Amino acid sequence: MGRKSKYSADFNLMIIHETETSGITRTSRKYSLSDHTIRHGLRGRTQLSQWIIGSNESILEDYRSGKRDSEMKGRKTPTVRPSFGNY
Repeated sequence: MGRKSKYSADFNLMIIHETETSGITRTSRKYSLSDHTIRHGLRGRTQLSQWIIGSNESILEDYRSGKRDSEMKGRKTPTVRPSFGNY
């Protein structure tokens, strides 16, 4: 079974809270982050670090379906008719 590629904002906040409240020292923080990433099936330590940064900057967003996000409006191109003059 592969890893989940997208997570909800609630899940992100739960993991961030768990990481912050684990009571680890600064020197062992890397190892604790690795333990969390392995336990929860995240891509890596960087992903969790990005979530923490996003949480601190209040830019953490819930994942939205790609189909809904990629819905594009049709291009509006004017119809240009060639003019050959009065022949």
